[in-house]
Amino acid sequence: LTVEDLAELLHTSESSVRRWSNRDDETEPSGDAGDRVMAVAKIVNHLRHAMTPRGAVRWLLRRHPVLDDRRPVDELKDPTSYRLLVHLASGARSFHPT
Repeated sequence: LTVEDLAELLHTSESSVRRWSNRDDETEPSGDAGDRVMAVAKIVNHLRHAMTPRGAVRWLLRRHPVLDDRRPVDELKDPTSYRLLVHLASGARSFHPT
């Protein structure tokens, strides 16, 4: 993902993403941004067992019936959705196509 993509996914600024990824900068995500980063990390950790990196990104960007056809990335705006999103992602690990 590009810095722009990560900023959109994490609902933060591109400059924040650049600071967090700069080895010379000790700035870490905190507050709401830190919570979102942790939620995304948990989600991706589950998805990586069931799909490719591209598939995980698509999972975040596609509409999901359990979310009333909303996209997981949009639900990341609401901290009360984190637990549900992690739960949905963990279900991808046990999915077996027929």
